[in-house]
Amino acid sequence: MSDDTAYAKLLKDYRDLTEGVRMVRRAAEKACRAGVLPAMDHASRTPLQECEAVARAIYRSVMAPDRQNGHRTLAGLSPDDPPK
Repeated sequence: MSDDTAYAKLLKDYRDLTEGVRMVRRAAEKACRAGVLPAMDHASRTPLQECEAVARAIYRSVMAPDRQNGHRTLAGLSPDDPPK
């Protein structure tokens, strides 16, 4: 494989990676607006920083004290409703 071909493949792989990270970030931001995840840090510069911001939001949601009823609230149920 020539250097130009290898470089072009590397650039394509990097673009695909950054687009994938952006998709995850948009989904996580939508989850934040819906109240499923806590607020996330502002946009970061690198794909790794973007992934870290999403991971921190997910970890914070797991550590939240109302974690037990979060999925039920999202479904429109109150904590007092019996499970089905």
